[in-house]
Amino acid sequence: MWICYVTGVILLIPPLLAGAGKGWIAAAVLVMAAGYFQTVFFLNCPRCGYNWVRHRMYVSRLPHRCPHCGEFIW
Repeated sequence: MWICYVTGVILLIPPLLAGAGKGWIAAAVLVMAAGYFQTVFFLNCPRCGYNWVRHRMYVSRLPHRCPHCGEFIW
């Protein structure tokens, strides 16, 4: 997720600094959206399957225990 976000920001630099075409902005938005959707579909608890993004639970980093069921993750 963070790699996609950083790549999207890097892709936004040329249009902002040099006035490049709108293709750069579209590419940056698509890369950032891919990072978000990857997070939505794959950031789940391995035991209960609870998705932390869809249920609007703020997770700043991968927790050691599932915030929903309390199962040890890693």
